[in-house]
Amino acid sequence: MNNIRTLSVTFAEEIHPDSLVYFRDAILKKVGSDQLNKDIWMSDAPGRYALIQYQLDRRRPKLLFLNAAIGEARHFFSQFDWDFELDGQIYHTEIAAIKTAQPAIGHTPGQWHFYNLRRWLALSSIDYSIYQGLPILSERIAFLEKVLKSQILEMAASLGCPLSDGFVLNFAELSRTHHFYYEGEPNIVFDLSFRADVDLPFGPGIGNKAALGFGRVWNQPESDALNIENQKYANRYAG
Repeated sequence: MNNIRTLSVTFAEEIHPDSLVYFRDAILKKVGSDQLNKDIWMSDAPGRYALIQYQLDRRRPKLLFLNAAIGEARHFFSQFDWDFELDGQIYHTEIAAIKTAQPAIGHTPGQWHFYNLRRWLALSSIDYSIYQGLPILSERIAFLEKVLKSQILEMAASLGCPLSDGFVLNFAELSRTHHFYYEGEPNIVFDLSFRADVDLPFGPGIGNKAALGFGRVWNQPESDALNIENQKYANRYAG
């Protein structure tokens, strides 16, 4: 079991969810892009896990710094005020909360953990084509489970907590799928619950565009987890 370090900064004033991408641009402009380690501040390219994530907490924008990225927060805290230009408008705000934590990541054989995963942007353009070509729901679920497992492995390795691929992961419920166009290409976001014999941190995103608030992991309420434990996974998604 290994621990990571997190630093979150939440602002007081709400913004529209569609403005989150502009919030990232505003932050970069505020701190001065010439001073920044762009490999960290803009680390949402395919195949790279984002160490700085721009999220919403009840519509309030939040910055989440992970591990080595915490050192980059000095550029942010050196500012004299917290006014930003957000999509052509001035956003006046103040810091509502600053929190630090050291959550664990690790394999726990024989011990299940239950999670909710929200707005998971799971699929690359290639994976999207494969997924759309699968005719049976059980095959689609099995494919998504493999994708999620690989993304958890990528996240853990990027955070200095490598996992073996021997851990077990099962979907419990696929509660929502939303088809939409993202950056001009068709894609899908998923809301789901799953169990795994892996301890994961709550809050950091998993999957594509985790830097922009997609794929956040949350603990599942105990009552829901017990209901899932008593159901038969093998028959849940019969095709």
